[in-house]
Amino acid sequence: MEAFLKVIESLFILDTKTLAGVLIWGDLALALLSYGYNKFHYTSDGKEQIKVFGLAKFIQSIAWLLVFLRGDIPDVLSIYAGNILLYLSFYFESVVMLNMIKNSSSKWYKLQKTLLAIAVVIFVLFEIIWGQPSIRITVSSFSIIGLLVVPSIFYTFSSQSTLFKQYLGIYILVFLFFLTMRGIQSIFTVTMDVFKVNLIHSLTFINLILLMFINGAGFLLLMYEEADILNKANADLHPLTLLHNRRYFMTKAEAYFERSKKAEKPLAFLFLDIDHFKKVNDEYGHQFGDEVLKDLSKIVQESIRPMDLCCRYGGEEFLILLHEANEEQAIIVGERIREMTKKSSFALKNDFSYTVSIGVYSSIPKPECQVNMFIDLSDQAMYLAKTLGRNRVQNLSTSQQCS
Repeated sequence: MEAFLKVIESLFILDTKTLAGVLIWGDLALALLSYGYNKFHYTSDGKEQIKVFGLAKFIQSIAWLLVFLRGDIPDVLSIYAGNILLYLSFYFESVVMLNMIKNSSSKWYKLQKTLLAIAVVIFVLFEIIWGQPSIRITVSSFSIIGLLVVPSIFYTFSSQSTLFKQYLGIYILVFLFFLTMRGIQSIFTVTMDVFKVNLIHSLTFINLILLMFINGAGFLLLMYEEADILNKANADLHPLTLLHNRRYFMTKAEAYFERSKKAEKPLAFLFLDIDHFKKVNDEYGHQFGDEVLKDLSKIVQESIRPMDLCCRYGGEEFLILLHEANEEQAIIVGERIREMTKKSSFALKNDFSYTVSIGVYSSIPKPECQVNMFIDLSDQAMYLAKTLGRNRVQNLSTSQQCS
């Protein structure tokens, strides 16, 4: 039994200088992997984040090398440069983590910069005044905790985090727990040194190695996860206008329509068509015609609520669904779009302007009605607008109902 316990003990109480050597090569490998991905990957999605992550790992590798050479190189390099580079690397990692959290406020990035500056100033002051290894370890431990704790909490507890991101956040918090124990132990152990062998010290380094691999692989997997989410989102978008495509619109519109039926609430469809669009393409070229389509797409997006739907229906035709909107409300939205299109300006064609014809149909869906019937009626209203002179918002008479 005693022999078995010694084996277990030897598994956890390891030579910390050797563990530091593992960190040097591990961080360097991740830096080279990040460089290769950034250099040779054919898309630009997430490249800036990968560049920052690779920089963080490279700086961390250099920092551990300087720490590893302590006693063999001047203290100004091993102690001052080594620790400051370590703080800088964890700062870059924290920035990458914040970037992976959607809608991160700029105040959190400012906080990370402030924490980095505080960590460096405190470390230099304490080193000049006391210069004791135990105090240095305490300061370094709590400085790294300060840099990682906010993004780790976001990873773990944010409602926008995926389960995998929460898993990573929990593991980083586990590492910070051991780092806290290390910092506290150093306060009460005057003889504490960076390469001193004891259980807490060793467990901290072991967790740091695990964190290096888990965070490195986790970051790349998160990038893949983000890319997968983006690809799925892009699959539902029209590439030119960045509005939802017709397939996505119809799927969502069916659900909205059935919900309105059950709730007996109105919904409205607006069918938009750019007036004389063929003439625009013939006179100004298809590339400029694309600019007109993008301009109208932008106007449509700005004119509706987040709960509403819009898509490029085909060619120069656009379709809008207004959730729980009656005819009067739909006409107001249509007039807003019509007025905005008339005021559009184009850098390459200052004298150019265009108009749209908009058909409106709104009603409470009856049990026998289908969503295509509402779309057809709004389409009929749009053709009526064309017949009556274009550049207008037109509704159907109350006698024309879904049937």
